Amino acid sequence: MQLVRHDVHSALDAAGVPRAVIDDSLLVLSELGTNAMHAIGYEDEIDVRLGVERSGDVIVETEDPGSGFRLSQALRLPETDEEHGRGLSIVCLLADETVVRRKRRHTIVRATLRARRSA
Repeated sequence: MQLVRHDVHSALDAAGVPRAVIDDSLLVLSELGTNAMHAIGYEDEIDVRLGVERSGDVIVETEDPGSGFRLSQALRLPETDEEHGRGLSIVCLLADETVVRRKRRHTIVRATLRARRSA
């Protein structure tokens, strides 16, 4: 995972994405990837897509063969002693838009992080 994070950081930096957005994108990527793997089991594969739009917005997307979920249900905050259950809440706090959809028996989670322009 460390190598992936390094490569993604380098690619976003080369695309001119601001440091704060890169940091948030890496955390979103990590959380979405971990959630997908946890949901389907670590022996299955997930697709991870990351892109930078012309506007500078960063798109992080995961696709897995999991059964899906409703974002509103997944945002339930866990009890303080629970070890899991905060990932999607973190994603929704960092991303400007988070969408969950089903397509051909796959679950797709897409997070958009808007480019932040300094004044």
